[in-house]
Amino acid sequence: MPNQRLALLALTAGAIMLAACDEARTLEAREGETVGTSCANCHGFPPPAPHPQSQACYACHPQTVDRDNQLIPGGAHANGQIDQSFGHAEERYIDRHSGDAITDIQLCSVCHGEDYGGGLARVSCNECHSGVLQVDNWQSNCTFCHGTRDNAFTFEDLAKAAPPEGVRGETATTDPHVGAHQKHLGNGSVLSNGFECFTCHALIGGLEHLDGQAPITFDLQLLASTGGATPSFAKQTQTCSSVYCHGSTLEGGTATAPQWTVALTACNSCHGIPPATGQHGVHLGLGVDCADCHDGYSATSVNTATHVNGARDVVFAGVRIEGWACATCHALR
Repeated sequence: MPNQRLALLALTAGAIMLAACDEARTLEAREGETVGTSCANCHGFPPPAPHPQSQACYACHPQTVDRDNQLIPGGAHANGQIDQSFGHAEERYIDRHSGDAITDIQLCSVCHGEDYGGGLARVSCNECHSGVLQVDNWQSNCTFCHGTRDNAFTFEDLAKAAPPEGVRGETATTDPHVGAHQKHLGNGSVLSNGFECFTCHALIGGLEHLDGQAPITFDLQLLASTGGATPSFAKQTQTCSSVYCHGSTLEGGTATAPQWTVALTACNSCHGIPPATGQHGVHLGLGVDCADCHDGYSATSVNTATHVNGARDVVFAGVRIEGWACATCHALR
């Protein structure tokens, strides 16, 4: 009899648990859902209002899911309680704001509203950003988060937007968050006038890219015009490969797959001296200097306006030579 009572009690408890689980299901649940790991199996994703209509569950339930909405093993999920933890201590906010808030600024909008004007938290980010810091366009001003802050920043001066400093205050060029940003934008470079951010980052002037990552997405249309192979970037080694701008279409370079954090200034990093392509060696052997065919160049310096621009700029005796029109050049000689 005691065993029968125990069994009946277990069945009753099981039925209650099943009923409770079923009652947790909302109208938004997909009754035909077959994927066992889907949040929508048991409740809305997100649950219906007045629950915040955001799928950034981590913002309020960090004991339950991680930033990718994956359940934390042994976490608070299905423990019979509503475990929520949101908000932040003022001290933590001030001390780590430049790093944490920037890399997770879309998470901030869960509480502070899509326009960061207050939202559920009733605390406006704009009161400080636009008021105290006086950056009215902070959501589209690149220098608000990284680089040299300029309240009047425009895309005409991209060098100001590039680290140093990074979003967490990084300044060393040996730090991947800094690396060769300034050199690539042409600020202080002796090899080119630089490139726009969009050459390597598929970014737009807003907060959409602020997810803690800045993926390398090369402008293939631009680089394809140079005849090079498809470029790539290895995050683990911080190394570029098959990039035209570092000599992948030339020969003789000593560092055609450079590291992002290693400075390159020598001409033979990207191509031989002279370059092994065409008849460079023959012409130099006949006494033709670099400047004879490439205006503003020498054996040790370049014309930054035309160097690394995706085109062969050949000017001989004041006449521009298109392609490899040898007859034109030799007729002028």
